Amino acid sequence: MIGSRERGRNDCRAADGPPGKIVLIRPGALGDVLAVRGVIRLLKDTFPKASLALAAPGERGRFLCRPGWADQAHDWESGAFSWLFSPGGTPPPPALEKVFAGCGWALAYVATGADAGFPARLAELAPGAGILLAPPRPAGGSREKIGARLLRPVLDYCRDAGWLPADFSADLAGLAAARLKLAGPASGAGKSSLPYAVLHPGSGSGKKNWPLANYAALGRRLAAAADPAGRRFFPRLIVTSGEADGDLGQRLAAMLPGAVLAHSPALEELAALLAGAALYVGNDSGVSHLAAAVEDAAGRTPEKLVVFGASDPGIWAPPGARVMSAGPDMSGLSPETVWTALAGKRPADPSEPLGTGRPLRTL
Repeated sequence: MIGSRERGRNDCRAADGPPGKIVLIRPGALGDVLAVRGVIRLLKDTFPKASLALAAPGERGRFLCRPGWADQAHDWESGAFSWLFSPGGTPPPPALEKVFAGCGWALAYVATGADAGFPARLAELAPGAGILLAPPRPAGGSREKIGARLLRPVLDYCRDAGWLPADFSADLAGLAAARLKLAGPASGAGKSSLPYAVLHPGSGSGKKNWPLANYAALGRRLAAAADPAGRRFFPRLIVTSGEADGDLGQRLAAMLPGAVLAHSPALEELAALLAGAALYVGNDSGVSHLAAAVEDAAGRTPEKLVVFGASDPGIWAPPGARVMSAGPDMSGLSPETVWTALAGKRPADPSEPLGTGRPLRTL
């Protein structure tokens, strides 16, 4: 039977030790799905012999299905998963039964509210399995980082089940900041040995976007930035955008002569493009979380600056990113202020590692 516990969790414990198969359910946008990578890292490190199936939307789930991460990915937006929200009385689709076959633990970050249908269907689908319904978003008043907040109920569950020692502790921030190593170089716009900066002016919500004119002014400064010998730090600028951004990317690229537009690339291609960048500047968005979640084959990840507005960066800032606040209406941050913050971290020689702290000079 599934019972209610503190912190709003619902659970039943699997009685026979660590699970042989774990099904992790995480609906949501790109940033939401990427936020569970710390949970995946914990599960794979703790239960290395367990099979981990991830149910998440489309290519977001498939992106996390790679060696050392999720073993299987299932599209949450397929029609089969809608059965979990049905009133009951009908058998589950065979495709859904296959996902949960052999499941020893089902972990779901799903907002069900007062609806008892989802946990009841989940228990019916995975009889005898442990079930944990964890809050998909921070509880009211909590300012804990989202990655750590998603990890905490998983650790509690594992301790309570006896799968981990009662005094077991984990580096939640370190787990939440885990990065996916990408094997190959970026293709398309990013396929070159010349260093480049990426600007992502969208977010899926106009209220979270730093003004386009500010991105253009910053882009011009970046394009002109050079050392005393005239060697440019960013010979290339790449503007990224997606379908939810409308024509923002096209408009910004048109304002920056020589800039390359990467509009709606496949997620794997976008990830490689970000991993290979020297610098990334964007808004509070899923793409900013993707920039923080990846590294290239050599373990390098771009320097990241993310502009926040009304949302709380204490909760939502991507791990490892520098955050600057533009105020609730996004008008309280000038491109000059951002440029000054970036210039203070540019190396004086393009051959030096980023972040050496020597100011960059412009032509």
